[in-house]
Parts: sequence; C-alpha cells; structure tokens
Amino acid sequence: MPTKKTSGRRTAFKGSATAFARGIVVGARDTKRPVMAQGGQPRRGQEVVRLREELGLNQALFGRLTGYSTRTIAALESDEAEFTPGIARKVTEAARLKEALLHVIPQDAVARWLDTPNPAFDDLKPIELVERGHTDRLWRMIYELESGQPG
Repeated sequence: MPTKKTSGRRTAFKGSATAFARGIVVGARDTKRPVMAQGGQPRRGQEVVRLREELGLNQALFGRLTGYSTRTIAALESDEAEFTPGIARKVTEAARLKEALLHVIPQDAVARWLDTPNPAFDDLKPIELVERGHTDRLWRMIYELESGQPG
C-alpha cells in the first residue's frame, strides 16, 4: 500500500481509517484531554464500538482480535478503562485489517470468515492466526486476492 509523507510522519491509512487512527492515537497520548465528540462527550469508546460493529464481531471475538479480554473491551467501550498507547495500537491494527478485508470480503461476511477454519491457513481460523502472531499470513492473503497473484 503506498504511503505518503505528511508533517514528517508516514501514514499507510486510507479514508476513514486515517481519521479513526489519528483520533485513537492522539487520545491515547494525551490522557489529560480526552478526544471529544460534538456535544462535549468523550468518543474513544464510541469509536471502538463502531469498529467492532462494522466488523460484525461480539466483544469476545473483538477481544481475541486485539489481544484483550472481553472485560477490557467492555470497559473501553464504556470509557471506563484508560486508553493506553498499547491499546490504541491494537485498535488501530484492527481498523487497518478491517479496511483491507473489506476490499476482498463483503462486510457482512467478515465475522464469519474470521471465525471459520480455512484450508489456506492449515485449517486454522484467521482469528487464531492473529492470536498466534501470524498476521503476516493474513496480509499476504489479502495482497494475493487484491493483486490477483496466486501464492
């Protein structure tokens, strides 16, 4: 994916993922001043809910995708947990994965695809690849599907 240079920072996000990631990262860096939505209410939790719902995942599966417990996901969504830079990174990775998957899989099929054994991954579920730290295999599959180049 092409990157562009802006303000000395490299970004690899497109469209809505850019705004989402910037909001998450800025909010995580500045814990004294939460990112505010219109009306003065914190919105980081709302952004996590929106991302999870766009992926069609329940809190447990979204927790597996990000590496956090269901309890932590629930606390983040209700703005009860501190939004650390580590959490921001994991949520941003999930947003990037969502954007890439939507280029090759219909939105309503993403959750089912993530939780179904796949012969291309030695009958592991894609979510299990994420849990094992093998996201490179997912990104390779996405690249091959987008480019039309077989593995």
